[in-house]
Amino acid sequence: MGFFYDSFGKTITEDAGYNIVNTFAYVILALVLFFFVLLPLVKRWYGKLDLHFFLYTLSIIFIGAMLRVAEESYSTLQWFSRSANPLEMGFYFITPGVYLLLVAFALLLLGITCFLKKKYGVNQKYLLFSITIPIAIVLFIFFLCKMTFVLDFFLIILCILGISALIYLIFYVIKFKLNAFETLAITAQLTDGIATFSALTFYPYFREQHVVSNFVIQSIGNWVFPLIKLILVIVVIIILRNSNMSENKKNYILLFITLFGFATGLRDLFSIVNHLI
Repeated sequence: MGFFYDSFGKTITEDAGYNIVNTFAYVILALVLFFFVLLPLVKRWYGKLDLHFFLYTLSIIFIGAMLRVAEESYSTLQWFSRSANPLEMGFYFITPGVYLLLVAFALLLLGITCFLKKKYGVNQKYLLFSITIPIAIVLFIFFLCKMTFVLDFFLIILCILGISALIYLIFYVIKFKLNAFETLAITAQLTDGIATFSALTFYPYFREQHVVSNFVIQSIGNWVFPLIKLILVIVVIIILRNSNMSENKKNYILLFITLFGFATGLRDLFSIVNHLI
């Protein structure tokens, strides 16, 4: 029990940061959930991945990022105390519980809308959005009212969008036009990189908790993190462009990169702007 608590429980109950053991375990869990649970059911209940599905999953990640902040003791929005007990609500607002909750929610909506589509001929794509978008908007308005650093929030968002647009323009000029999925992947990784850089550089009460990221930042500096994230995602895009994989499989990989970029990036961003003064 000592090893298990030190490796997993302490991270949850004491906010002790990640370590090699739980980082490896969570990565494996994420890969298994995504490629062997989520995607097979998506194929069955939705069909081919398209931009609508990308945006549907992003709306859920947006909701999850806001809920993730609801257990932070330094947040203006603390609703629950963190817990390592799956029978308590606090478990489902931290890693790994929050991701299990989001996957279950996404699959529940997919299953219900798939049934309604087959039974009554409803438009599944629009029905999904009609459920997730209102939830996201209501939560965001509530969060906006509680934000302590509203200007900071919009400045960081503008920075992310501006750099993403510049990169898209550069690739367009050199005749390497990015499609919507590739652009989302780049924007997601920039969100994570810039939010982390901003938190560590301008807000002294934050620290990097992820093992690999912390090693890079401690070795080189905060400034290099967004650059490394950008370079890595561009390298992946180039590799995918030159591979023989089907477009659908390429989109699976881009979706995975997009989801985890936005999941960690938006969580960091909401943590910054909802921090108690």
